[in-house]
Amino acid sequence: MSRTTERLLVIDRPLTLSAKGGDYARYCKQRPVRSLADLQETGLIPHYVDLEALERAVKQALNPAASSAKKTRLARPLEADAQVEAVAKALDSKLPLSIRRNAASKAINLARTGGYTVTQFELDGDLEIRAALTFDESIHLAHSGEVVVQPGAVLEFQAPHFVLYARSMSGTISSPGAPGAAGIAGATGTNGVQGATGRDAVCRDIFHTDQVPTNGGAGSNGGAGEDGTDGGAGGWGKTFEAHFEVLLPGVSVNTSGGRGGDGGQGGQGGAGGKGGTGGNGNNCEPSGVGGKGGNGGPGGNGGNGGKGGNAGDIYIYYVSDQSAGNPPVLSAQGGSGGAGGQPGLGSDPGQPGNPGPESHYGNARWDPGKPGGPGATGANGSKGAPGNSGTNSKTVLEKVETV
Repeated sequence: MSRTTERLLVIDRPLTLSAKGGDYARYCKQRPVRSLADLQETGLIPHYVDLEALERAVKQALNPAASSAKKTRLARPLEADAQVEAVAKALDSKLPLSIRRNAASKAINLARTGGYTVTQFELDGDLEIRAALTFDESIHLAHSGEVVVQPGAVLEFQAPHFVLYARSMSGTISSPGAPGAAGIAGATGTNGVQGATGRDAVCRDIFHTDQVPTNGGAGSNGGAGEDGTDGGAGGWGKTFEAHFEVLLPGVSVNTSGGRGGDGGQGGQGGAGGKGGTGGNGNNCEPSGVGGKGGNGGPGGNGGNGGKGGNAGDIYIYYVSDQSAGNPPVLSAQGGSGGAGGQPGLGSDPGQPGNPGPESHYGNARWDPGKPGGPGATGANGSKGAPGNSGTNSKTVLEKVETV
């Protein structure tokens, strides 16, 4: 059972922690973000970023013409990525570039959205995790003392960008993208129908002409197998940002993208229908021959593999390095693409129909005639194309003066 001591919260059973209610929701606080000061107060940007310089840089990036004496082409509004770079460039160059870009990105997003609300988990003490602990998508930040994730346990988060402030941390944090759904196999094609039976002969007297029998009808072709559906795209990894006073050994973070789903197998083609039986000659005419068999249906194509998910970013900032030659293991790889689905097989052809019954007429020797041939075997479908891999993301491990 999870429990709290005076200065320690221990999680020793699998738990999903949510600001919406349930265990430990009392530790979750909503913080409106309407200004740059709010960004800094909540910890979305570090306290050592100069807010006045940040505000000037944001205004300049959003409206370059306002501070430009000449209305030149260079004074046109910048795109979002260029705005972030412009703000980062304007901040104190003594700060790590990743810190400046991170702060710039959040400041530009605030200016574009006008404001939003974040929820943070505030623990005035240490956190020990002995099982899987998940912060759901309602929690964007966490503040704690020492965070210890024991071997076999894991700290997970579901917010697109999760920020952790802690005195120190050890153990595993993981928020990879979910694997894509596998494609669905195509349905088998319908079997061809047997050809119609030939009409029997009508025998008449010597003064009238007999009505000759007809041959059996051709069997219909088998239906094509359906194509397999494409595999689903892998989910994107989430972004993790951490600020530690002390960097300890044994930290592992995974924000890799999910693997794309495999394409569905193509459906097998339907079998060709058998040719129809020839009509009966009724001993006055030669019986009809059997009809030609139908062609086997072609197999469906395999579905394409799904695209792998893109990885999330990892930012870890620390003041003191006590990892003792055992630095964090940071994994932010794009998910691999799913495999293309296997092709559906073409089906067997229909066999020729049987001749009509033996029929003796006049003094001639009975000849059943040459029946129609079998149909053609259906062609195999094509294998689906493999999905593309997701994009690798950046990992930042940087020493700073303070958190």
